Amino acid sequence: MCNTNFLRSEEGEKAVHSQSHVQDIDEGVEAMLAIAGAARRSSLMEFRKLREVHQEHLAGDLVVAGILDELYTTMMEKNLLNIVLPYECIQIGYVAEKIGLPREEVERRISQMILDKRINAQLDHRDDCLYVYASVDSDVVYQTGLKTLNQLDKTISHLNRKVKKLL
Repeated sequence: MCNTNFLRSEEGEKAVHSQSHVQDIDEGVEAMLAIAGAARRSSLMEFRKLREVHQEHLAGDLVVAGILDELYTTMMEKNLLNIVLPYECIQIGYVAEKIGLPREEVERRISQMILDKRINAQLDHRDDCLYVYASVDSDVVYQTGLKTLNQLDKTISHLNRKVKKLL
């Protein structure tokens, strides 16, 4: 996923504004620092606005654009989870209003999160609601125990059939 070092904008600002680098600061660096600050504050609206404002400095670099897209997606999913997880049923319009993004974009991201199994929920278009279910954490030890018991049951059944044939 996203590199957490990118979110440490304070360190970047200190390094860039040090005496040895002051003359090297250009608009591209300032754009990256501003976006890192928006990411640190977890502000999607500010992040989007800054990307639009600094588009000429950021759009040309495919690596930076990819990282920013990934960062935006990660931030959006984190914000969406913070909003929807406390509820069992929540209206999509309310979520979009709360997060400050268009309803269609929020619905599309929630749908993708459901398909990717990052959230255990169901979208209901009749009620315009998202029904959130308790997450079912798959316990590896539990699953392995069930498989072992199933194999033991098969083995005992097989041995019982053999014993019946011998008697």
